[in-house]
Amino acid sequence: MGIEIVKGFKRLCNDSVLILPDPDPTRTLSGLYLPVNIKERRGYRVGTVIMTGPGRRGKDGQRIPVEVKQGDRVLWVVFGHRPITVSGVNHILVDSLDVQALIEGEKDGSEETTEE
Repeated sequence: MGIEIVKGFKRLCNDSVLILPDPDPTRTLSGLYLPVNIKERRGYRVGTVIMTGPGRRGKDGQRIPVEVKQGDRVLWVVFGHRPITVSGVNHILVDSLDVQALIEGEKDGSEETTEE
């Protein structure tokens, strides 16, 4: 399924972004319980950026920096992400182009609800 990393990363390469995903919601805002397989049908997830690479190189050889930074809350595309376990905690490794939005003014993701 994924890779197990025991100690952690020294650094990430290129435009990789390591994300700690929020827990999957168990209920909607109106209180309906969500089925276990709901995450397979959603195309996006939310989480917190743990680490980023320096950015990819453009055609001219110059580094194009990653737009997000450590601690940012982001929305990313689920399809194509790579699950990784670091020190027993599940993380997601994505390319910076898979990060679709920076989320402002949101809590730490501990709430258990989502929109219907």
